[in-house]
Amino acid sequence: MLTSYRRWASELREQAPRHTAELPMWREIASAAPGGLVDGELDPLRDHRGTTRTHWTRLTPEGTAAALAAAGALGTGMEAVLLGVLGLAVAEVREPGPVLVELESHGRTSLHGTVDVSGTVGWFTSSFPLRLDPPAATGTPTERLRDAIRDAAARRGGVPHEGLGWQLLAGSGVHEVRPQISVNYLGATGAADEFAARWSLAPERVENLADVVAADLPQPFVLAVDASLEGAELVVRWEFAQRLVGEEVGTALLRSFTAWWETLTEVTVEAADDAFAPLVVLQEGDSRPPLITVHGGVGLAWPYLALAPHLDPAQRVLGLQADPDAAPAASVSELAARYVKRIRAVAPSGPYRLLGWSFGGYVAHEMAVQLQAAGETVDRLGVLDIYPAHGFDDTEDDRGLLAHLLAEGGYDPTDPEIAALVDVLDVDGICALARRRGGVLGEFSPRRLRAMLATIRHHGALGAAFTPGRYDGLLLLVAAEADEPASRGPVDGLWAPHVTGVIRVLPVAARHDDLMRADVVTAYGADLLAGWGADG
Repeated sequence: MLTSYRRWASELREQAPRHTAELPMWREIASAAPGGLVDGELDPLRDHRGTTRTHWTRLTPEGTAAALAAAGALGTGMEAVLLGVLGLAVAEVREPGPVLVELESHGRTSLHGTVDVSGTVGWFTSSFPLRLDPPAATGTPTERLRDAIRDAAARRGGVPHEGLGWQLLAGSGVHEVRPQISVNYLGATGAADEFAARWSLAPERVENLADVVAADLPQPFVLAVDASLEGAELVVRWEFAQRLVGEEVGTALLRSFTAWWETLTEVTVEAADDAFAPLVVLQEGDSRPPLITVHGGVGLAWPYLALAPHLDPAQRVLGLQADPDAAPAASVSELAARYVKRIRAVAPSGPYRLLGWSFGGYVAHEMAVQLQAAGETVDRLGVLDIYPAHGFDDTEDDRGLLAHLLAEGGYDPTDPEIAALVDVLDVDGICALARRRGGVLGEFSPRRLRAMLATIRHHGALGAAFTPGRYDGLLLLVAAEADEPASRGPVDGLWAPHVTGVIRVLPVAARHDDLMRADVVTAYGADLLAGWGADG
């Protein structure tokens, strides 16, 4: 259906009242002010496009590959790597503290209306402020860089609707603070084939923006950073307002950015090991009882990073992950017993707080049952969309599992190259492709990916045979309604025989597989996690 630009703009304006719930988030982000690069302010009469200074940084293929590998090992995207490195560099050339940037993003996000702009051609864009919190100068450089990237990814992932809500809330006071720094990561701009080449960015590079933009046009930012992947190299364009950013500050920033970028190789090595550990720290915190998350069928706790924007920043979060080197458990009960032992090694006594998504919901519930039987207190239990006798279909073959895993990792299983590799179960070829393209699976070795497929299959068999015990307490149950089978019935009734206490259902208009997507978590995260940060 054809839609006029006028109708689309009108729908956006009408939807603004629906986004008032985002105001506290945008105000918290704006509280990072000044959070900029310099103390001065732009003057539209003196700081215009004709007075900017431009610098280009072309990172080597080795440095770019290290960044892609770090993004894969940390479970983030390249944009988060860029933001993490930039935040540390900016914090290094001025006093430590939050860094406020304006992030430019694609504007093709459909909100609540009927207009679908995902298939349009042309320059759509939106922008919104993002607060970065570079770690203080404690710990090793590798630890600081790793934490900075993860923080950037969590904060970026916590922004709903690609930040369009911020644009729609003009006049609410959140636009009073304008970041000094803008960031735009364009992604890969090279063409994969002849057809795609017709839609690539023009090859010309504008070395001097004043050649194509009116010289007296006011400069909107003290520093504008644009980056893109050109073949095997990351190219970064820096545009400084030279009246405010002298040569000394600009040079120091570029030198710091390059030095932090070179640290990415060490991050990749450490993260590749740390990220797959049987027990991982997803968020550092204080001495209050930790929130313990249990992996889903894939065996990794990484998806719970999407909860970070909705958690008390001081709440420690641990993630239980499958150990591929351990002998397979014979039952969910046996697996839960192992995890109880693992958790009690770091938290010897309660109260315990458990959260599990999908297969992890079964394990978390069984852990709660076993902890209570041992005389321990479980004061919170959350289960995300898993139900007794309705949990698993363990009939999917390895090709289906592999395609599903790739889709969850952000790869398109219908891509001809990927589909051909899946069809012959070429795990080595898929790992090579992931390293080449980057993304979550970029650091998976063929051995690790094969072990993950075996883990998924094993967990499916355990889940299909599991009958829960009885937990005494409040059960918070997140129910995905978009793919609810008609035969399932009321979800609280499915858990009622296994819970002595209140079952509070949080319905979400989403698919099961999308429950840990950042924009979906926004719909239920606050309700699910309310009170989880309280002292025990």
